[in-house]
Amino acid sequence: MQGVREVTIEIPNNVVVTHEYNKSQPLDGFLSSVFLKLGEFNFEDYSLMYIVRGSQEDVSKYLIEEDRNDFESDKLYLVESPKRMCYMLKEKIEANRSDLRSLNKLENLMRV
Repeated sequence: MQGVREVTIEIPNNVVVTHEYNKSQPLDGFLSSVFLKLGEFNFEDYSLMYIVRGSQEDVSKYLIEEDRNDFESDKLYLVESPKRMCYMLKEKIEANRSDLRSLNKLENLMRV
């Protein structure tokens, strides 16, 4: 098993962030670090979409480990590609600059 390879995050204004995901790092912490790397970003209510790439087995295991296996059907998308399966998980969260400065607050927002 190669595990999950990367997470792509798309946010407003055509900003796309793709990073390799370290399996030892919790998803919420990973997303928090990505948001902090974006720097000053003023956003209100918006949709967050991230794509988890890997084999179907690895992605399923990843979703279970991250408690992401209970998404509503309209929030979980399966995309087939020639070499791998891609899952796009879409969440709606509310955040502002002050929330971004606190990892705990952002991690709480990421909980579904």
